[in-house]
Amino acid sequence: MARRDQRALTNERWPWLPQKGLEPCAARGSSGRWKSSEEGYIEKGRFRNRTRVLVAERDYKEDTGTAVSKFSRKMRQSRRVHYAPNCRYSGQPTIRDTIFETNETVLWFLAIDPDAAHETGDPLRWKTNSPDS
Repeated sequence: MARRDQRALTNERWPWLPQKGLEPCAARGSSGRWKSSEEGYIEKGRFRNRTRVLVAERDYKEDTGTAVSKFSRKMRQSRRVHYAPNCRYSGQPTIRDTIFETNETVLWFLAIDPDAAHETGDPLRWKTNSPDS
């Protein structure tokens, strides 16, 4: 037995860890029961992940004033994304593909999980990178 292992067995000040070290502790902590707060504290409870919109502008066509944006593939597989010219989403259309074209300079996006596995997150205000805006 190595000297370090012997010291770990005989010294009660050394913390006891599971067989594979901290890996099971990290997996257990990321199961949604523990969460780090903004102040650096760890909170215990049942926490659900929140939805969010991930969007990047791919292209801007100056002749037509059309912005071409791309949405994250992972987000689009499990969530519904609504868009609106203001922060009101009642009855607004959804984005059907990962590529979205618009002539608007400012849009609001909101990701909703139809299965309710994720809590609805904050809306995203998106502004095109056009020279006019």
